[in-house]
Amino acid sequence: VETGFDALSIEEKVDVREAKEIVKGKTRLVGNVSAATTIFRGKPAEVKEEAKKALEAGIDLLTPGCGIAPRSPLANIKALVEATREFYR
Repeated sequence: VETGFDALSIEEKVDVREAKEIVKGKTRLVGNVSAATTIFRGKPAEVKEEAKKALEAGIDLLTPGCGIAPRSPLANIKALVEATREFYR
């Protein structure tokens, strides 16, 4: 991957492990938690679980896969931050 970017944002449908193989350490991967489904409609525990899976798969920076929808529950956004603190190694 010759983008010249320091990081590449990926949505939740992208397999993190496969993406890591493709970029071969040339760029960092960010994202991978569903903004439209998990953050917008899910429960805090679901946000944490999806975040944990993304981190375990090797995501470099945990963020929503795209922009956060208006009226997304604040509890879910806080759960994403908490997951980063709890599971990031």
